[in-house]
Amino acid sequence: MLFAVTEDPDGKRRVAESLRRIREVLRAEGVGVRWLTDIADAVAVVRSDASPVGLVTQWLPPGENGSESRSAELLRAVARSFRGLPVYLLERGGTLQEMPLWVSDVATGYLWPDEDTPASVGGRIANAVAEYRRAVLPPFFGALSEFHDTHEYSWHTPAHGGGVAFLRSAAGREASGDGIQASRILRCATRAASFHAAEKPEGVSAWALVGGAAAALVAGAVGVRGLRRRRGVARAA
Repeated sequence: MLFAVTEDPDGKRRVAESLRRIREVLRAEGVGVRWLTDIADAVAVVRSDASPVGLVTQWLPPGENGSESRSAELLRAVARSFRGLPVYLLERGGTLQEMPLWVSDVATGYLWPDEDTPASVGGRIANAVAEYRRAVLPPFFGALSEFHDTHEYSWHTPAHGGGVAFLRSAAGREASGDGIQASRILRCATRAASFHAAEKPEGVSAWALVGGAAAALVAGAVGVRGLRRRRGVARAA
């Protein structure tokens, strides 16, 4: 979550205090906050980093020479780089009247830090972030992520019980790293659907695709076990 505001995070003004309290509410909801006081830095982040899950910023007046507001530059960068990113604009001193109409197409909502309670504002933002995170995942990867988050004690995959079986041998410990597991899932999933595809194959549920990936993992594990047994028999002979 980006806070792109000119207020110093350690400032003593009331708006800075309100933003700090909103930040604490978001952190309690599991949403990290990166506070930037230079709008130009925020523009650079938005253009180069896909990790922000939301933006809280303010509307700044145009430059002295009539150049476009830095806030407008930031919002245009958001519109080009993200789809559906929660964007909230601070409303103070009638700045809402100064914003061009197109800003309402980018903004999710407006915040009145001098009037609304931090708990209310933080709750609204956290809920919008949660919805954005759910919507941003394609069907297959979304179902897989949801399955992972439930921590199912499933007996139909080699990694049942949180992958305890992998930890009972040195080879298993080496093979149970996140990178290797992700590679296995990606490899077996490529024939069924893409993690980045906008739609899953017609008539196939996302859970069926997850099950297919799990079945591929089981088949791989069984094949490795059979190969080890044959090697053992050959050595004994």
